[in-house]
Amino acid sequence: MKRWIWEQNAYPDFTYDLKKLETIIQKISIEQGYLIAMTQTMSNENIIKRQVDALY
Repeated sequence: MKRWIWEQNAYPDFTYDLKKLETIIQKISIEQGYLIAMTQTMSNENIIKRQVDALY
């Protein structure tokens, strides 16, 4: 498996399926909305604790 973007055979001339990307971006946007709503109801202390937990 190639690790770096410049190691890919098609680099730098990538192709993509716009419909697939739109679907993924929409899902990400929905999840971001959930995270924003959740953090607005949490205290700063709790947010920091969750961030620390995610890093470990």
